[in-house]
Amino acid sequence: MRGLLVAIGIIPHFFVFKVQPLFQSLINFIIEFKIKLIQLLKVLFLFATVFL
Repeated sequence: MRGLLVAIGIIPHFFVFKVQPLFQSLINFIIEFKIKLIQLLKVLFLFATVFL
C-alpha cells in the first residue's frame, strides 16, 4: 500500500521533469518548422512571380 502511495507521489514529478520539457521542445520544433516552411513557400512564390 505504501509503495503505491510513493509511486503516485513520484509520477507527477516524473511527468513534470521528463515529459514536459519533451513536449516543450516538440512544440518549439513544430513552430520553427512552420516558420521555415512559410518562408520557403514565400521564396518559391517570389521565384514563381519573377520567372513565370
